[in-house]
Amino acid sequence: MKKALSVTITEEQARIMHVLAQEIARGYLDREQILKNLGMTEEDYEEIEQLAVFQKLLTQAVTEWNAASNSAKRIKLKSQWAVEESIPSMVGFMTDNSEPMAARVEAFKTLARIGGLGNPDPIGSGSEGGGFHIEINIGQGVAPITIDSSVLPAQTEDDLEPAPTDPRFEINFDPPGYEPKKFSGD
Repeated sequence: MKKALSVTITEEQARIMHVLAQEIARGYLDREQILKNLGMTEEDYEEIEQLAVFQKLLTQAVTEWNAASNSAKRIKLKSQWAVEESIPSMVGFMTDNSEPMAARVEAFKTLARIGGLGNPDPIGSGSEGGGFHIEINIGQGVAPITIDSSVLPAQTEDDLEPAPTDPRFEINFDPPGYEPKKFSGD
């Protein structure tokens, strides 16, 4: 490894180095694709990889990504990434008239489901009974903080209690002296 250089970097450069380190640690894309996505050249990378701050970021990203406690997150992210990467080929398959209609419709349904389209259920009312789950990881050695909630069952008007009335807040929409017209059918 080359000797690390120390330089002052901007916030934007720090952000790019952070993303670069994370992408390298994850290993989904090859370096050429990562650099292309970040708008960088190979020469840019060669300069950045010599910076002490980048070397620390990369070491940290690799350590965090490969941590045993990160297995479930890693598997979930890899699965999501694979699905996302396969979407263009699924769209191509779905729109290819030479493929059987039933298979094209199934691809369409799958993409719609992935995209959350055509699902009348409100957010949080999934197959697990609804609600949400938030987990906050503070750091190594500290148990995560977990917040769980479930969606309340739908209420009907019969379930609702009438709001208490207070004469100070009553609104009379009829002007003084107004009497509704009587129709012959009344």
